[in-house]
Amino acid sequence: NLLQFRKMIKKMTGKEVVWYAFYGCYCGGGGK
Repeated sequence: NLLQFRKMIKKMTGKEVVWYAFYGCYCGGGGK
């Protein structure tokens, strides 16, 4: 579940979740 994942990341890092979402899409979605 994406929402649970975002909550987990925010809880673990306390950092902006949007950055992780963008980074994950860029690096894991075919970006290099």
